[in-house]
Amino acid sequence: MCVVTTIFPLYDFTREVVGDDEDVDVVCLVDNSVDMHSFSPSSQDIIAISQCDVFVYVGGESDEWVDEVLAQYPDDDRIVICCFDVLDGRLLAEDGPDEDEYDEHVWMSLRNAAVMTEAIAEALGRAVPEHAATYAENAAGYVEQLEALDAHYQQVLAGGGTLLVADRFPFAYLANDYGLECHAAFSGCSAEAEVSFQVVAQLADVLNEHELTHVFVIDDGDTAVAEAVISQAGRSDVEVLSLYSMQAVSKRDMDEGASYLALMELNLEVLEEGLS
Repeated sequence: MCVVTTIFPLYDFTREVVGDDEDVDVVCLVDNSVDMHSFSPSSQDIIAISQCDVFVYVGGESDEWVDEVLAQYPDDDRIVICCFDVLDGRLLAEDGPDEDEYDEHVWMSLRNAAVMTEAIAEALGRAVPEHAATYAENAAGYVEQLEALDAHYQQVLAGGGTLLVADRFPFAYLANDYGLECHAAFSGCSAEAEVSFQVVAQLADVLNEHELTHVFVIDDGDTAVAEAVISQAGRSDVEVLSLYSMQAVSKRDMDEGASYLALMELNLEVLEEGLS
């Protein structure tokens, strides 16, 4: 059986469900450090989707190409999991002018991750009924780990806090789960290339008003906006920290053991430092 996933978190959830089953090949399409928002499927990617048994994708704006591919290569036997459908009722509206758009960074919630893992296990069980019990057991074990980390997040972040992200903002689901107040340079993962002076000034005011000592960027990203905010605030005691969005994880990192749980654990360590 071949399972094709679009992004790393879905790939990792699937690996956990599959476990030691060597008869299942799990493929991640976005595996060359290309941001999911910039991803365009190659001919090989399209062939992989057309030939797979199970296809798992998020379903947000960045996946608009999926409908065209599935229509071009219809297959009644292929099982398709759209995480937006699985998470119906749990989606957050995108912070922008289009009220019909939802934030697609659903995996940044550990609680959503548990729901998606269970959906993947159910789908693989339908594809290979003789292994359904094993997939369900593997999923249950992984969900326990997700729930334990969620409980740790709740404990560490019980006091809330103000998250100032001088970058794009893929952390709405995480912030929503733990009641964090958020201020960001861009709405979601906006394609805007430059931040206005007005936004820099607003973030500098937030930095001083809340007496924050840390500003966040994503995935070891560009710190230019963060440095501009700190300078505008007239501060010299502020540190820039990175949070992982997992939108662009390289195949090398995957092969070397990168995991969703490990990266979410690192995020908690960063948040604990940055919000203390």
